[in-house]
This record gives sequence, structure tokens and C-alpha cells, in this order.
Amino acid sequence: MVKRDENLSEANERLQAEMQALADANDKLRQELAEQQRVVETLQSDVQGLCSLASISADWYWEQDADCRFIAFAAEKAPDDPENLDPDLNSALGKTRWDLPGAFPLSMSWFDHRALLDAHQPFRDFEYIRVLGDGVAHYFSASGVPVFDKHRQFTGYRGTTRDITVSRRTEEKERKAAQFLDDIVENIPMAVHLKSVENGFRIVAWNKASEILYGIKREEAMGRTTHDLLPKADADRMHASDLELMASGDMQEFPDLAAESRDRGRIRVHLRKLPLKDASGNITHILVTSEDITERIVAEARLRHSQARFRSLTRLSSDWYWELDEQFRFTRLSGGVTEQAGVSLSDYLGKTRWEIDTSPRNRAAWMQHRAQLERHETFRNFEYEHQHKDGRVLVFCISGEPVLDAQGNFTGYRGVGSDITERKQAEAALHAGEARFRAVVGALAEGVVLRDADGKIIDCNSSAERIFGKSLAQMKGLPSAAMDWERLREDGSPMPEDEWPSVLARQTGQAQSNSLVCYRRPDGSIMWGLVNVQPLFDGETNVPTGFVTSIADISKRKQAEIEIVRLNVDLETRVSRRTAQLEAANKEIEAFSYSVAHDLRTPLSTIDGFCVLLQKNMPPETDDRARHYLSRIRSSVRRMGELTDGLLSLARLSRTSIVWAPVDISAEVDGIVRRLKEAEPGRDAVVTIEPGLVARADRHFLLRSLKT
Repeated sequence: MVKRDENLSEANERLQAEMQALADANDKLRQELAEQQRVVETLQSDVQGLCSLASISADWYWEQDADCRFIAFAAEKAPDDPENLDPDLNSALGKTRWDLPGAFPLSMSWFDHRALLDAHQPFRDFEYIRVLGDGVAHYFSASGVPVFDKHRQFTGYRGTTRDITVSRRTEEKERKAAQFLDDIVENIPMAVHLKSVENGFRIVAWNKASEILYGIKREEAMGRTTHDLLPKADADRMHASDLELMASGDMQEFPDLAAESRDRGRIRVHLRKLPLKDASGNITHILVTSEDITERIVAEARLRHSQARFRSLTRLSSDWYWELDEQFRFTRLSGGVTEQAGVSLSDYLGKTRWEIDTSPRNRAAWMQHRAQLERHETFRNFEYEHQHKDGRVLVFCISGEPVLDAQGNFTGYRGVGSDITERKQAEAALHAGEARFRAVVGALAEGVVLRDADGKIIDCNSSAERIFGKSLAQMKGLPSAAMDWERLREDGSPMPEDEWPSVLARQTGQAQSNSLVCYRRPDGSIMWGLVNVQPLFDGETNVPTGFVTSIADISKRKQAEIEIVRLNVDLETRVSRRTAQLEAANKEIEAFSYSVAHDLRTPLSTIDGFCVLLQKNMPPETDDRARHYLSRIRSSVRRMGELTDGLLSLARLSRTSIVWAPVDISAEVDGIVRRLKEAEPGRDAVVTIEPGLVARADRHFLLRSLKT
């Protein structure tokens, strides 16, 4: 029993201990629950703070359910605030973003955005555009993250949205301004390129003018250094100047720098380098501008050459330079006037021209010149005489202009002077020569007419007046001296105007020589004229500046020629008649020769035949004399036969035409001699033939002559 009580006591103690432990656990649990409640309250406060911060950092905070429909908004401004840019937030509840009226995606399509949401992926800066109640299109940027419960089940999205309309419009303005600036840089006529210092001085901008200047396309230049594009010497020089600019930070200018162009070779450029710095003052880029001055340098060289040539020509065109003060007294003289005038410089300085030269012959000229100077007028080519100390009379020519100071006040004169004595002497000689020439032309029997470039008469000599029966006053200004005369060709047919020698010379610019023209005067009389027209040219021009026409009256000579032609025709008629008579006589002689030759052949044949019979029938005792007589008879018969054959041949030859050709006489004679030796081998004859004898003859006639 006692043991049972002990057991109960122990069990009770254990139970009390467990109850105490349970109470302690309960107290600890209440403490933990209170702590968790404080944590939950803190978390709720943090969530509200985060939402408040999100709404402050953006225009509004939003939440979406698992179907991506808006379920809550938290805006910095109340939805009913009249200044709120989106008063329709409450109307968006229960809708997806793509269901919002007037919404249009910009960053990606709705399809791609929905695919991203379906994949429960976070998104950032998704931009879209909406037309709000103000009727203006606004730009929005949304960012969101997926939300999961404690079981990692997707419950929706939450995020923020910003109205970026102002920034987008500002960016658009900046973009347009930058594009406008880029267009200006791209199209300015000056070559511009930009180097990036942070990228090893590589080119990051290259405009059209740079392409034209250096002959390098933009695609090739971008991202390259000067060592990649230019010759090594030029690239080293450019890089050294880049480093110097980096060290000094000041703009560099090279007024005349040699550069290499792929299209044009070596050129000259005016190059400037300007450092571009960031906000901290560090150089980030180098702006390089280049201006092609090759043509300008060439033009300046030409200008300097032209100026030097002008100064040289000025010195050559005048003998001295002079200056006068406001009282017209000499203050400066340069050149050779003192030597030419035979005076010293002191005789001129401080004096006027009319004080230096007091001769009576120039007094009137000096009065006129002085009045012109007092009117401060520019004068040119004022001529006056000056007597040299050796007695020669020189002629000087001066030109001058007034000199004014900065205020426009008259301070004197300056000008140039020349010694024109030789020119005056040449002009006098020319006038004398012209007078002599006019005297010679006036004494010519031929008429000489001078016309201008339009073919109108401006002068003529006395012979022309005599030939045409008109004075110079009557012919002057007319295109022809014989306007009322009819012109005929040599055959008597009318000559059209475009065949007139004066008209041909004016149209072609070529001389017309020995043109025969028959003139029929109004009274019906005839004049034959031999006309020559010579164009006159001034310098190297191909257009005539005038024409000189000469006309000779050859009427008497033409009448004599006509009479000669008539006499020649009459003579030819007589010769033809006499030739016909001779031909008839020759034919009669030919017929007579043929008849004689034919009639003689028969008796000769008979005589020769009987002689042959006698020789055959002669007795042996017949002496040699008889035989000799028969031989001579037969020889004479043969000779007579040959003469008869000759007559017949002559008759035939008279009817044969002569054929002229080169004939080797030596070869023909050699053939005849060989045949003669063959015919009479017993005869010993020495014949010498000159080799190489050639004559132009009829071979047939020549052979007959040689054989005879």
C-alpha cells in the first residue's frame, strides 16, 4: 500500500512536471505567436511601404491575377485627381494590358508579350502607347515580376508603370536635333572626321567631303586608324600631332599641310584639330576638319605670277613713274626720264611741268593741261614736246590720276610717262608711206576698189572711177560699183550673183584670181573685165575685215582674141581643105604605083624565063661573054623585080598605121648581118655594130629601111 502511494506520488510529480513543461511550452508558444504577429504586421507595413515607394518611383503600382487581369492600382496621385495623366485606372480593373482601349505595343508585339507572361518571366521597360482623355498619344513603360504563393503556385503579376511621354518627346527632339546636326556635318563641303581617344584614335565619323577629299569610302574608314588608311609618313605625322594635342589640350591648326588622296595623289589641305572633352574635362574625341586648298594655292601662285607679269608689263609699257603734290609739283620720279630728257633729277623735283618747260610751243598745251589738273580729272596720253640739250626735239606722253587720302581729300597726282619720239617718227614715216602708196595706186591703169567686211565700197582710185564712169562719192557705201550693169559669162550666158568674184570672196574668205567678167552697160555696149579680189585679215582671225578688188579693162585685148580665134578657124578650114586635096593626090599616086608595079611584073617574069631557057640551051662552046650578058640581064630583071616589090610594099605601107615603140636597132642590124652572111658565105666583110642603140620607132618600117 505504501509502495502504491509512492508510485502515485511519483506519477503525480511527473504529471506536475509535464504540466509545468506544458505551461512553459504554452507560454513560449504564445510568445512565438506574438512575435509572428509582429513580423506579419512588420511585413504588411513593409509591403505597404514598398507599394508606396513603387508608386513614388513610378506613376503607379499595379497588380494582376493569374489571368494577367488588373486587380489593384496604387498611384502617386489619386485616380480622380484632375492632374492625373491616366484617369481611367479604375476602368482598367478586370482587364489585361492588351485589352486596354487604344493601347499599341512598341517594344514587342502583344503576342510576344503574352508568351513572356505565360512563361511567368519577369519583364522590364515594356513600352506601349495609348491615347488618353486629353486626346494626345502618351508613351508608357511597364515593368513587372511574377508572384507565387507559399506553395510556389503562380498567382499573378505585380509591377510599376511610368509615363515616359515627356522623356520620349525629349529624346525625339534630341534625336532630330542630332540627326539634323549629323546631316549638316555630312553635307558641309568641308571634310570632317572624328577620332575616339578611348578606342586607340580609331575613326568613328567620316562625312562625304572626307570621302571626296581623301578618296576613301566611309565603310573603309570607320573603325580604322590613320595608319590603316594613310601612307606611313603622313600617318606618323598625324599621330604625333594627336599625342601633342592630348598633352596640351589646345586646338591645332595647320594652314598648309601635304596630304595623300587616292584619287588625286598629293594635295594641299588646311587642317584643324579640336579636342572634345567630357563633363570631367577628359579628352574623349578629336574632331578633325580638312579643307582642300590645292586649287587655291595654284590660284594664288597664278595670281602672284599675274601680278608680277602685270608689274613687268607696267614697267615695259612706260619709261618712268611720277608723283605730284597738291600744288602739281614733282615729289617723286623713277625710271629713265632724266637720261632721256637730258636733265638732272633736281631740275624736276619741287617744280611743275610748266615751270620746267617754258618754251612757247608748249604754252597753250600747258594751259589746257593745268586747267584739267585743277579740276582733279584723270588724263591719258597727254603729249608734249621737249627739247634735249643736244638740240633734238623729243615727244613725251604722260597719263595720270588724282590721289585722295582716307578722308577723300585731294593730295596730288601719280602716273607714268613714256618717250614716244620713235613712235611719232614711225607714224610720220607711215603717213608718208601711205601717201606714196596712194599715189602709186592712183597711177595704176587698173581700177582698185576697197571694201569693208560687209562688202561695201569705202575707197577707190581714179582708174576705177574712169572704168565705171562714177565718182567715189557715187560708189561709196554700195556693194558694187556697177549695180545697173549686167554681168555675163564668157559664153554669153547671164552670170548669177553668187558667181560674182566679190560675192565669192566674201562667202568663202578666199582670193578670187583672174576672173573674166563681161559687163553690158545700160546703153548696150560691152566691157570685158579681168577681176581679182583679195580678202584682208586682221591678225590671226579667219574672218575677213575687208576686200581689195582690182579690175582691168581688157575689152581691146578680148576683141583681138576674138579676131585671132576667127582667123584660126579660117586657117583650120583652109588646112582641112588642103589636107583633103593632098590625101586625094596620095591616093592617086598609090593607085598609080600599084598599077605600074603590077604591069611591070609580067614582062619581067617573061624576060627572066627566056633568059633561063637560053642558059639551058646554050651550046657548050658559047664564050663567057655571052654567058656574062645573060647573067647581067637576069640580075637586072631581079633588080627590077625588087623595085616593083618595093613599089607594092610602099603602096601597102601608105595604108598601114604607125605603131610607136622602143626598138633595139643594134639587135635588129645584127640579125640582118647574120642572114646576109648565111646567104653569101663566100664574101669576106667586116661589119661593126654599136651595141645598145635603142630608138622609138615603128619596127616594121625600120626593118624595111635597114634591109634596103
